[in-house]
Amino acid sequence: MVTSPATTWCVPPDADLRWKLWGEEAVVFHPASGDTHVLHLIAAETLFVLCERRCATAAELSEHLAAALEVENDDTVLRHVEQCLAQFRELGLIETV
Repeated sequence: MVTSPATTWCVPPDADLRWKLWGEEAVVFHPASGDTHVLHLIAAETLFVLCERRCATAAELSEHLAAALEVENDDTVLRHVEQCLAQFRELGLIETV
């Protein structure tokens, strides 16, 4: 599924994700699927922001990540966020609104 940076993404209310953080990595357990996922810093922050806000666009997430990582918000950050969102969607962790 191809989406635009303006597509709104959310974590389903019943996802009940369980987190464990270690330095620049996180482990997320998804009770609905029984799967555990190891996430790098950008992926973890992207999913965490969606859990906190409940909904955001790739552009909003990119802006947040650039500020959090103190880097310029360019196409590279947006591409990383879009890749994370595509993987999260395939794993059933997020959905479009």
